[in-house]
Formats: sequence, structure tokens, C-alpha cells
Amino acid sequence: MQMDALSLKTGQVVAALGLSSKYLQNLVEAGYVRPAVGGPGKGSARRFTFADVVFVQAFDILVRGYGLEQKRAAQMLGAAWPEREWEQTRELTLMPAASGMKVTLAPIRLPLARIARETAAKVERVQETYQEKKRGRPEGWRREMRSALGVVAEALQEASEEDLRQAIAAARSRRRAPAGVA
Repeated sequence: MQMDALSLKTGQVVAALGLSSKYLQNLVEAGYVRPAVGGPGKGSARRFTFADVVFVQAFDILVRGYGLEQKRAAQMLGAAWPEREWEQTRELTLMPAASGMKVTLAPIRLPLARIARETAAKVERVQETYQEKKRGRPEGWRREMRSALGVVAEALQEASEEDLRQAIAAARSRRRAPAGVA
């Protein structure tokens, strides 16, 4: 499968990486991850390239595996991530921040080639099995709603506006009444 021409939806990315869609959404909104296509706001379609998915996987390894804060993980990855030909990069070396102490900290080395291979296998499995979740109202909803409204409308034929106001006021007062008072 050609990975460089890949364009994945958010649902496919989270299914492949085992993340929640809210987690990925938060990463995008915080600016730690940038989808190839997408806009701000609810309902905007976001599309991720294979490089984006590998970046998210590496980011998640730093946060969950190494315990880095998200902001620090994004800074370290952003500084080390190769802009071009990242596929040829076998290992990604992330340098620690200067500690101000006389202790030398070892860099974090991520096996980028292996992460990319494993991510590609996960993406291929997801593409074979992924089913878009159905959105909107369930089948037959309109028919059931009309039927229910028809029943209610028949019962309301005899009621006046004053009867409705009184019934609403009584229901509201029962809801507001302290427990044990009828």
C-alpha cells in the first residue's frame, strides 16, 4: 500500500493508534499536532497524512511511554522531526533541555523506522476493517416522532391555552418543591 499518498480521517487514525478521538482532538486544538487538512471547530473534516500519523504515534510514545508533558513532547519532536525524507530517518534523537546542573542527560532515541513500519501495519489493518460510524437520527425516527405527535395532538384538541398554562405551572412548581413537600 502506498503510504505517502494516504489521507486518513480522524476515526481511522484513532482506530489505528488505539487512542480516543477526544485525545486526538485535544492535541490538534492545542497545536501539538497539525492535520494535513482541517479547520477549527466542531464538525470540520480533518485528514491526516501517514507522516502525521507517525508523528502522533511518536508523540504518544513520548507522553505515555516516557512520561513527558505534552507541551515538552511537542517541542522536542518539533525540533528533531525531519522536514523532508523522514521515511529514510532510522532513528530520531531528541535532545534534553539544559538542566543547569553538572549532570549530563542522555538523549531520547526513538526508532522512527520501526515506529513507521508498525504504524503502517496498523493503518493497513484499519483500512481493511474500518467502518464509518453512521451519523444522524436512527432509521424510522421521523415516522415514530410523527406518530407520537399525532397521539399528543389528539389529547390536546380539547385543552385550552389556559389549561396548558396551568398544567405547565403546576409541573414546574412540583419540580421546584423541596423533597417531601407535595
